[in-house]
Amino acid sequence: MLVSLTGELDVQTSLAIREAIIRIALPRTTRYLLLDLSGLTYCATGGLYSLLGMTDALEVVGVSVQIVRISTAVQAVVRTSEQLTRLPLTAAATGPDTGASWPHH
Repeated sequence: MLVSLTGELDVQTSLAIREAIIRIALPRTTRYLLLDLSGLTYCATGGLYSLLGMTDALEVVGVSVQIVRISTAVQAVVRTSEQLTRLPLTAAATGPDTGASWPHH
């Protein structure tokens, strides 16, 4: 399943996003969740930490999460926090066209 996020991601919006994604992913037989964050125009560190917590929780219940695309707003936040390199970013999300240099997951 592909979920594309647009607009702003902060702690408050991440709570609504997390609830919506869990409602969508858990009742179904979804085992793979792809997140496209390329539409985010603003990204706060707290929002990404909430997203990281959600991805960890989904992994525990058998839903594999991969972030397939990120915006420059997301790139900027990930680069400032070593802990956020744990986000499940694919090579495509951090590929050469993004200029990203952190580890791929």
